Amino acid sequence: MISKKTGNLHLVRCKVLLDKFYWLITQDKKQFLSLQLIQIVYELMYLMAKYLIIKEKIKINYNLHNDNLGEVLPIINYIKENYQEPLTVKSIGEKFYLSENALSKSFKKNIGISVMKYVQLLRVNQAQLLLLDSEKSIATISCLAGFPNEKSFRKIFEDVFHQTPKKYQLDHLKK
Repeated sequence: MISKKTGNLHLVRCKVLLDKFYWLITQDKKQFLSLQLIQIVYELMYLMAKYLIIKEKIKINYNLHNDNLGEVLPIINYIKENYQEPLTVKSIGEKFYLSENALSKSFKKNIGISVMKYVQLLRVNQAQLLLLDSEKSIATISCLAGFPNEKSFRKIFEDVFHQTPKKYQLDHLKK
C-alpha cells in the first residue's frame, strides 16, 4: 500500500508542475513555450502513472482480457488457483486431458507466451505483492509465491524487474 507521505510528495510535485504550467502560459514570452509545456505534461503523466502503479499494484498480466482467452481460460484459472503448487506442463495437461504439445500450442496461440513463462510471471507478480506489503524474508516470499527455491525466484525476479527482490522490497518500503 502506498504511504501517506509518498502520496503527499506526489501531490506536491504535481502542484508545483501545475503552477509552473500556469506561469508559463500566462507569460508573454512564447519562445520554446510548447516544448516546456510538453515537458511538464509528460512529467505529470509520469508521476500519475508511477503513483497508480504503486497504489494499485498493477499486475504483470493486466493486459489479458477474458474475451481473448478462448479455450485456455479454464487453464489460466487453474494456474491462478494453484500457482503455489509444483506445476509442470505435463501436470497441467493431464488435468485438462491435453498432451503437453497440445497444451503448449494452444496456450502460446491464445496468450502469446509459454505455459511455464505464464506460471513464472504469475508467481513473480504474487511475490511482488508480498514484497510491497510485508517485510517477510526473501526465502519466505519465494516459498509463498510457489517458486521451487530461492535461487530460481531471484533469477526470474531480476529478469523481470532488473533488480534483486531485496532491493525492490527496501526501495518500496521506504516510500
